[in-house]
Amino acid sequence: MLREAYDKLLHEKTLSYINALKIFDELAEANIRSILGSGKSADQKWRSCKGALYEYAVCKAIEEIFEKIPMLNKKLAIIHGTQLNFNYRSQIVIGNWTDIMPDADFVVVDLSNSIVKAIIFMQNKST
Repeated sequence: MLREAYDKLLHEKTLSYINALKIFDELAEANIRSILGSGKSADQKWRSCKGALYEYAVCKAIEEIFEKIPMLNKKLAIIHGTQLNFNYRSQIVIGNWTDIMPDADFVVVDLSNSIVKAIIFMQNKST
């Protein structure tokens, strides 16, 4: 629901995902937050939802960059960490006496050979 509202807002304001990312807080607070209502529970829900919406905004901005560079969108793709298949997970897992999965908000993959090229971790601004 919030992603659709964000997409619609950018369309109405004729903003690219890249430009919108520069003013994300302003856009989200002024236009998206009210969708959740008001009150203490809405404020708590907004904190977690805003982070997920920010990850979506970053992903869409990176996709937009890939699309603007000739041939790049045919060579690379960005995948959200929650959408990683077994092949991509097995490439980034740290194997020792117990497997450790690094925090991967996004990965960039080479579409020609299905190799993970980069892991993107987004640090919380408040930390």
